[in-house]
Amino acid sequence: MHYITRCVKRKNTVKLFLNTKKKKMSESIYTAPENKLIKRRLFTGNTLEEIAGIYFEEMNRYSTLGYEVEEKKEGKVIFIEFYKRENKLQQIV
Repeated sequence: MHYITRCVKRKNTVKLFLNTKKKKMSESIYTAPENKLIKRRLFTGNTLEEIAGIYFEEMNRYSTLGYEVEEKKEGKVIFIEFYKRENKLQQIV
């Protein structure tokens, strides 16, 4: 599934693309008048939780910087659940 988030602030537009199938995310920054690409960063992860965590960190970063977030999602909404593993030692008698 593809998740696209568009963040807009004055002269800059940031687009975050998350591909859950390939476990990849890309961040593209454009200027507003010409819509010219300034910068593009690509992220890959081993697990879906890892790459979704990066996606949410970038979304939060741009929202705290004052960007207006416009989300476009196809499919399900992502929820990240972290489980704490308990280390149990078993004693064999």
